[in-house]
Amino acid sequence: VAGNGIYLESQFDAETSANICFDVCKQITEPSLPLGALVANGGNTAFSGNVVKTSGKDGITFTGPGCAVTGNVVEGTVAAGIRIQGAADRSTLVGNTIKSCGHGILALGVSAVGLVATGNTIKTVQVGFGVSGGTFIDSSFIGNTIDGATSQGVVLTSGSTNNRIIGNTFANGSNWAIEFPTGANKNVAIANSVRAQNSGITVASNDCLVADNDLSGVAVTPLTISGTGHVQRNNRGPAHADGFTALTVTGTVSAAGVNVSGLTASFAVVTDGSKNLASLGFSQSTTGLTLVQRTSGGVGNFVGINCSGLTASRA
Repeated sequence: VAGNGIYLESQFDAETSANICFDVCKQITEPSLPLGALVANGGNTAFSGNVVKTSGKDGITFTGPGCAVTGNVVEGTVAAGIRIQGAADRSTLVGNTIKSCGHGILALGVSAVGLVATGNTIKTVQVGFGVSGGTFIDSSFIGNTIDGATSQGVVLTSGSTNNRIIGNTFANGSNWAIEFPTGANKNVAIANSVRAQNSGITVASNDCLVADNDLSGVAVTPLTISGTGHVQRNNRGPAHADGFTALTVTGTVSAAGVNVSGLTASFAVVTDGSKNLASLGFSQSTTGLTLVQRTSGGVGNFVGINCSGLTASRA
């Protein structure tokens, strides 16, 4: 099919279900129209139990509020598996499977309030769940699985606020699982799990809550936080001997050297006094335990505090 598979123009309170769309949007180029295998250019539309296999554009696209996208399977789209291209206030995306698409769930140029995405499985995409050129306000991304995202798992934009990223599982990604950039203030990341991934959670905004996340499967950088007013607690990182990635370590560090070149103000390294900390410009201690933490002076400025007898398992 050269164009859209099913297109509902200015329809409200419509439903499309149990359809199979295969190899659509092969030649469509009209920039002013929403493009996809299944399109609702309106609101209060239900998409349920549809299957989309191969689309030259998006899989499912909707442009209005109050839409329900439930139990669909989308595979092999050039663009997004599900695209939100309009005021999607109070819309829900539940139990969908998106695989081998350009992106998973992508909002383009919208400012949506009260969006809920839960129980979705997203595999082998660039961005798992994101917004470009707009904002999400008071929306929820809960209990989803994102596997194999080559860009961010979940990424917000400046101006997106009061959003909840809770109980999601991220695996096999090559970028951040969750990213709150500058200006994405007052958002929450709680009880998420990151496995077999290079980077965990990064926060560059203000007044966010980052708590109870399991980052033990992060290979390089589990957590970075800048900005002000954050609450960070009970985030569990990998027990690595080499690097500041050790958020929680039990037992002793047995490596000959500890690489802490990426240490930030929210992390610390506890050593037994015999480790080579020359990369910090710090004269290593040879007695007792040494707590090494970056000062507020900037990169390369550290202080050493004698904490002989320290028994806490967190650093």
